[in-house]
Amino acid sequence: MGKVVEVGLNWSPLNNPPSLNWRDWRTKPQHIITVGGRDGTANLLIVPSATNGPLAGMVLRRAAGLPVEPRRGDVAMLDTVEEILTAARRQRTTGKPLG
Repeated sequence: MGKVVEVGLNWSPLNNPPSLNWRDWRTKPQHIITVGGRDGTANLLIVPSATNGPLAGMVLRRAAGLPVEPRRGDVAMLDTVEEILTAARRQRTTGKPLG
């Protein structure tokens, strides 16, 4: 990524991140930080600390491209994870040059 030259947020300070524990997250944008470097860009999805542990773990693993082995009953949660990541990937931020 090289030296960081810009950072962008897709939310205002007055907006709380959506609760991933409840289905109403679909009505709110995911909070994403875009970090731009001289050689590349990284998009960081904010997973709120109040997110259910197994759900948060699955989101982080899938976002990193790692496999998730769902246990019995976790298939619906894995479907939710994929919905969250699909929604987040559709969003982009506008970077602000660092002073």
